[in-house]
Parts: sequence; structure tokens; C-alpha cells
Amino acid sequence: MLFKQQTHDEIVKDFNYVTSQGAGFGAKIVRGAYLEHERSRAKLHGYGDPVHDNFDATTAMYSKSVKFLLDRVKLTADRLYFIIATHNKDSVHLARQQCVVLLIYLNSTVKQAFLSS
Repeated sequence: MLFKQQTHDEIVKDFNYVTSQGAGFGAKIVRGAYLEHERSRAKLHGYGDPVHDNFDATTAMYSKSVKFLLDRVKLTADRLYFIIATHNKDSVHLARQQCVVLLIYLNSTVKQAFLSS
């Protein structure tokens, strides 16, 4: 859930570990819907608020993580599986643009679909 501040670092760490072991990596990239739950939990257990301060910070983290995974598609297309899930049309547009920049659409081993409601 990319509304949490440490999520991108966790994605990078997990991706690097899993692929170093020769295994495939799978993820569903979502903004998340549990902001208030996470904030209440942090307060209850006495740790800092793990949620980004605002929508723009969440969007920046989401975009950074999507770009990180898309940048790795050409290198590990046979072992990288992820879903980019969002209702935000700007995030969908950014992901589509990144695919074009990386020429991912020319790679027949990469299957892509973009859904937004």
C-alpha cells in the first residue's frame, strides 16, 4: 500500500532479494484505502504515523514505485508480474507513457492491461 512511507523501499528490497534468488517477483501496486486504520493503529501502539502527509506525497511514491517496476520489465519480464491498480487517471496516463518510453509494448513477452473506473 503506497500510502505508507516505507513501501517503496520495501518493494525495492523485496524485488532485489527475490530476483537474486532466481525466483519471480509479483506485486499489486495500490494506493491503499486504510489510511485512518493505519494512523489509529500507530497511535494505539505508540509509533509514528506511517502514512504520507498528503495526496501529492502518496502520488509521488506511487509513481516512483510503478517506474521502478516498469524499468525492470525488460530485464526480468519472464519473472516479474505486477498489477498497477488505481482510480487516478493521471497515474494511469503516467504508467502508459512510461511503457511507451521503455518500448514495452513491442515486447511480446509482456502482457499489459490498464483499467480504471
